[in-house]
Amino acid sequence: MRILYFVNGIGYKGGIGRIVVDKANYMADKLNHDVAICLYDNNLNSAYPVSPKVRLIPLGGGIKLNSSLFGKCWGVIKSASLMKSVIHDWKPDVIVNEQTQMLTWMLPFVCRQIPKVMVIHFSRMGMEYNLEGKTKLFKRTYFHIAESIYSRYDRFVVLTNEDSANWKLNNKMVIPNFSTFTTDTLSDLKSKRVICVARYHVQKRLDLLLKIWSLVYPSHKDWNLSVFGSGPDKAKLQKQVHDMRLDSSVTLNESVDDVKAEYLKSSIFCLTSQHEGQALVLLEAILIGLPICTFNVVGVNWIKAAALSCDFGDVATYANNLMKLMDDAQLRKKLRDKALKEVAPKYEINHIMSMWDDLFVGLTSCK
Repeated sequence: MRILYFVNGIGYKGGIGRIVVDKANYMADKLNHDVAICLYDNNLNSAYPVSPKVRLIPLGGGIKLNSSLFGKCWGVIKSASLMKSVIHDWKPDVIVNEQTQMLTWMLPFVCRQIPKVMVIHFSRMGMEYNLEGKTKLFKRTYFHIAESIYSRYDRFVVLTNEDSANWKLNNKMVIPNFSTFTTDTLSDLKSKRVICVARYHVQKRLDLLLKIWSLVYPSHKDWNLSVFGSGPDKAKLQKQVHDMRLDSSVTLNESVDDVKAEYLKSSIFCLTSQHEGQALVLLEAILIGLPICTFNVVGVNWIKAAALSCDFGDVATYANNLMKLMDDAQLRKKLRDKALKEVAPKYEINHIMSMWDDLFVGLTSCK
């Protein structure tokens, strides 16, 4: 089977690029399919290891966001033409759109005889959040058009059951993400370090994490908080750390290649996102043996039974939950063991990728 993925890019560290590369590698290496990834941003340098069996294809052009109206219209036409050329050249049996900029709206109308799958990496709530500031009429119109387009794909794949309930589409199905993390060693849960791995971006609400830490630290001065990530808000968050006089206990680090080593040095994982598609860092933390503290939001609730959580924005309760984990080593171990037993097996790579393979086989057999 020939499979063609479309994605914005894989040249920077991020959840979408990572999972697309992992899926493509598995399809090529484990299941012996012919696989290509077409890159909207034309950057063939991947932030993640790509199998030599996977072909990377630059789209060859696109829309320049700072161009004139005419330039943008020409960019749309050019993108559609280039996309069609890639499809004709690669001759895929199935096409997967990993929420690719602009191409999402055009793909269902190109080469209609080829089955197409749309994968949404944000939750519907996340999409609504990105429209913050728009009028209700604009939002209703946007989602009406979006669902009309999504319904034209052969399958519309979301990451969680809770998000699936928000989409009124007959072609929807749930296929979660997975993690390729493997480890022979779990955290011993003895260090007095809390870790967070997240982009320095407003969606992750690290400003709330710092407020929570300001409530926790006065009574737990032997603990420290380490954040790892990249993004546009790091300087602003660093200023918040300084203004709140947390410099001695909070470190805002850049992303690291060996994040597994940082997990192993920690005893608790915290996430304060306002919304997620499906937060892969939570699965990584589980697999490395860390108990988790979160807010109850879409994209995170799939681990609710094996974490301490509270309503979004309730920093006082979150701080109390975090202090419970800090003070009780047995509770940390109990949550860790529950997550490894009840959550991790559901997101094992072979299980998830068999769902993808079954989907592709089903779609292509109906051609």
